[in-house]
Amino acid sequence: MFKRRRQEGTLPLPATLVAATSHAQMGRDMDKSEFMTESGIKLKLVPFRMALVEAYLKKIEKDYRAAHPDVEVPTYQAKSAGGTIIPLPLDEKSLVDPADPVMTKVNQVRWAKHVQAKADMDEMLAEQNYLGWLRLGVVCDVPDDGWEATVEAFGVTVPRDDPAMRKAYWLHFVVLSPADREYLRAEMPMINAGKLVTDDQVDTFRRTLRSAVEGEATRRIDAALAEIERAVDRGGEVPGDAGGAVVGADAGAVGQPG
Repeated sequence: MFKRRRQEGTLPLPATLVAATSHAQMGRDMDKSEFMTESGIKLKLVPFRMALVEAYLKKIEKDYRAAHPDVEVPTYQAKSAGGTIIPLPLDEKSLVDPADPVMTKVNQVRWAKHVQAKADMDEMLAEQNYLGWLRLGVVCDVPDDGWEATVEAFGVTVPRDDPAMRKAYWLHFVVLSPADREYLRAEMPMINAGKLVTDDQVDTFRRTLRSAVEGEATRRIDAALAEIERAVDRGGEVPGDAGGAVVGADAGAVGQPG
């Protein structure tokens, strides 16, 4: 039922398929240095030196570690066979001290803080790496239409005095969809390869990537629609605006655009 409606065009396509269509058009009509976003904005991709991004990440990681000591692996005191006290790095296997339940609790707290701090740092570095790619690898005109106020209303501070980072924030928070970001991550290494990669190779890559994205999106849609059909057949609960509503087995059309 639902699969038929989607094939007949009565159900909207997901963003991943729309983005894949834009990407397909880009592969046919543009050279390898151009990128069309899901929203129809054309960007120019340029080669950049990863060494610059790596140097930047090293600096901010050093600063972050200095400001967040919990990132460093905590240590515990161990006694050698000769009675010498040796500091050793703590790990999950050494948290418990059978002879000292208090120290065990201390170790567990310290380890939990370290794990969280390390996860926070890794997330921050991944974000800065991605923003670095946008700063150096994408050329575009950033509008002066007040978009900063909209973004800052959600607690984000836009670096207005840094044109390159301001551009990266505009791309990230305003322009790029999740599908766009995945495509960019895949394509930028090819752009960095320069003349080693031809336009034909880029076109082949884009068509292959598009096919993979479309296939995965289609599989997810079919699985979701099949689950809804089973729920309807059982007279079960189908997710809706209110978080789920009971639908009888003889219910009418479900999933039609409102």
